[in-house]
Amino acid sequence: LVVSLYYAFYRGSRGDLYVHIRVKAHKKFTREGNIILSEEHISMVDAALGTEIDVETVDGVITMKIPAGTQSGTDFKLSGHGVPHLHSESRGPHIVGVIVDTPTKLTKKQKELLEQFKGAKKRGLFS
Repeated sequence: LVVSLYYAFYRGSRGDLYVHIRVKAHKKFTREGNIILSEEHISMVDAALGTEIDVETVDGVITMKIPAGTQSGTDFKLSGHGVPHLHSESRGPHIVGVIVDTPTKLTKKQKELLEQFKGAKKRGLFS
């Protein structure tokens, strides 16, 4: 923002200056107060077995552990990676929402394996 002091001093009237700021939306992050939100996609296999993923934060990339059995829509909290609190040293969290991608195209072998898994579950593999 540049304001001409010459114009303001010699020709302008005194009063309040109102500045309207529009913040451009980020491709990856959303902000709600001091909380930063993002989403990460993982495969069905990674959700079932657990994995580690690299998550982009405002501080850089960090590794986050996804536990076995994670469901789509599960949120994970990265404390201290959000927006700084006003007049404080602390920061809000970064919430990572996990979306489990279900495959749409499977090979014949993959379908057979999933059918075996489905049959084993009915027989009590997980009960």
